[in-house]
Amino acid sequence: MGLEILTDWQSSSEQYRNRRVHSRDVDSLLDDVSLCLLQIIVNDRPLTKVKDTQQEVHEGPCVSAYALAEWLIWNWWRLRWEPSPKNNSNPYWRQAHETTSIGGGWVWPRIVFDSDGQSVAVKSYGSEATATEPLSYLNDDSESLISASDFEECIDLFISNVTSQLGRLASRKNSIRDMRHELAEERENTELSSFRRIEALLGNNPDEGDESIINRLQEDHKVIGRQSVDELASAMSEQHTQNWDVLCTELLNDIALREGLDVSEDDSPMSDNSMTMMKSDPSGVLDAWIVGKEAAIVMRQSERIVEGPLSNRVLTDLCSLPQDALAKPSKSDAPFSYMWSYGQTKKIVFNEMGSTNKRISSARLLGDKQLVSERIGALRPVTDTNTFRQKIQRSFATELLCPSDALTDRIGTDYSAESIENTAKYFDVTPDVISTSLKNNLERPDFSSETQHSS
Repeated sequence: MGLEILTDWQSSSEQYRNRRVHSRDVDSLLDDVSLCLLQIIVNDRPLTKVKDTQQEVHEGPCVSAYALAEWLIWNWWRLRWEPSPKNNSNPYWRQAHETTSIGGGWVWPRIVFDSDGQSVAVKSYGSEATATEPLSYLNDDSESLISASDFEECIDLFISNVTSQLGRLASRKNSIRDMRHELAEERENTELSSFRRIEALLGNNPDEGDESIINRLQEDHKVIGRQSVDELASAMSEQHTQNWDVLCTELLNDIALREGLDVSEDDSPMSDNSMTMMKSDPSGVLDAWIVGKEAAIVMRQSERIVEGPLSNRVLTDLCSLPQDALAKPSKSDAPFSYMWSYGQTKKIVFNEMGSTNKRISSARLLGDKQLVSERIGALRPVTDTNTFRQKIQRSFATELLCPSDALTDRIGTDYSAESIENTAKYFDVTPDVISTSLKNNLERPDFSSETQHSS
């Protein structure tokens, strides 16, 4: 299992199990009974080693497992489905994804769970003791990837263990056992599961989403497919809008009819997705960066594209676009670039003015066409979100437009801002694309992870 949450129980819980208690005593008893030395391990790497005020090192802190279990149940849908926002400092997102928000007077490690829908990135950070937080967490800042199924299995097992430890206390009204059963029912019911997933992708806690918007999105499954509905919900959250009219399918359809560029030519890669190669490693983990990069390498090889920058002529041929489509100025009311399909007819809509951004969107749509099944429905969106689908689009476009080997040869060891900007001009991409490629291919920590959200 990629993720493990281990509990070394510290309480003599038998004395509490059959005891009658007043409601005001329950919270403290729940903490007492579930007191444990907590270890969180990801891919055999411990994340909870601590040093106390006596400078002694322990495998984990002594905390309330009940508090952690309650936080995990309450935030389960957002933890499982909601990707990190472009602005990683968003406090509302961090409250649902970062363990330091659990509170309760305990000193928690800083661990962040960031799902892209396919896999969960587990990010951990070290910390120094302070007057109010007397423990030092000994982690180096790091990130590990686990499969979504591993995440679910581990959380389910941990919550089950905590429930057993609490005994009769877990059976009280509105208790952890009730919350656990309610969550299980939601996950097993197809309609409820769809509702909660969309609600979470919109950035809302359970029962806090706009029911009318969620129901409209569920209805659009029939037109654009579940995956694209999920992408729309996530885009609405990223754009901080709950205005359905901005991203409704009727609007996207109308804009495509009015402004879309036909890309239906039968013999172009844009009309053939036989390359589909979304393979996981033996652990079941799908790394979006690797999936997209490998597909772009195959594309360059199969189309006999020489190393180095990709010309507009070659790119328009690959995408079946008119030869002047990338250089020609355009104006659009579209909220993002996308492809819309009417049976065999396919149209691309750009929401950008500049040639460089159009190149990137074209390459992203080409990657989406290669890697995401035709059965997804009418819409293929290009958004700023951090879902798995948008990640593979960005990775594919980066490698197609700016091959990592050619980038390394071009930039050498000069990673200055001026060098990155000049290299971006050479490949006709944005500086963020260069920084993202360097970070992911060279694993250089000094390139901000926020660049991975770039178009």
